[in-house]
Amino acid sequence: MFVYRCVMERQTCPEIGWYQSFGLAVYCTRPGSQVLLTALFDISLDRAFVERLAEDCTRFQLDPVHLMDVAEDALA
Repeated sequence: MFVYRCVMERQTCPEIGWYQSFGLAVYCTRPGSQVLLTALFDISLDRAFVERLAEDCTRFQLDPVHLMDVAEDALA
């Protein structure tokens, strides 16, 4: 089972300095174990948006190979 979680990160940009952004971490879970498969950082500054995206990806069991496409579509 894939579990998507919203993760917070501090980023830096030469023009604006430090800022807080949110991305997704993808875990493969089995009884008694959880393995981080991949992560996609700096998706949005909107935590609620990324949390909803994580919930949808988990609910529909999105294969992580499609994560970048889904994130781009969600931002469009």
